[in-house]
Amino acid sequence: MNLGKFLTHTLLLSLFASSPVANAEAQPVKTIINTAKTFLQEHFSADKNQVEINIGKVDPRLRLSKCSQPLSAFIPQGTDLKGNSIVGIRCVGVKSWHIYVPVSLVIKQNILVYNKTMAKGDRVSEADIEFKQVDISQLRHTPLIKKSQIVGSILKRRVLDGQTVNARNACMVCKGDKLMITTGNKRFSVSMAGTALEDGHYGERVLIENLQSKREISGTVVAEKKVTINL
Repeated sequence: MNLGKFLTHTLLLSLFASSPVANAEAQPVKTIINTAKTFLQEHFSADKNQVEINIGKVDPRLRLSKCSQPLSAFIPQGTDLKGNSIVGIRCVGVKSWHIYVPVSLVIKQNILVYNKTMAKGDRVSEADIEFKQVDISQLRHTPLIKKSQIVGSILKRRVLDGQTVNARNACMVCKGDKLMITTGNKRFSVSMAGTALEDGHYGERVLIENLQSKREISGTVVAEKKVTINL
């Protein structure tokens, strides 16, 4: 939910609170906060990452009719639970209502970062990267958790000491590389030589040329200068 909708909803709640309903028994703000916190704790209970939950301020002057049923929480449509976000709290009692509670989530994961500044064109080795606890809720790219996802890659741009490793900043298979193409299943496998027709990072599909048949095919980058094709 965007900020405009959130502010509009808050305004409507303020108008509602000033109506005659405000004179009735009100829902304790503390129960709204506790419902949001319990919901988030349960939501992230199976998460292996370290999650820090902070519930934002709810106006103590807010007067919503006391719910005749236990409050329930929900994730508003289009909401991503990371960084600064919101959680919905609803009452489905005799007098129904719902409100959005601001929350702040810090999600720390052990991911790969560079341990030195490196230049464009450098090859990434195991000695160049290390694991570090990072708040991934602020990242705009998929974090890497295995060294095999980047080691052997050629950097396409300069990276800084402490910068999180982003597979898109390097090519594990680079255009013009002579590489090995493998295909098969559990019963058999076939290998052949090929040439990369475009750059590709780990897990990315790239266009390659089979040197024997001269056909252009696509495969998935699985290692340094190695592409696999699914039958």
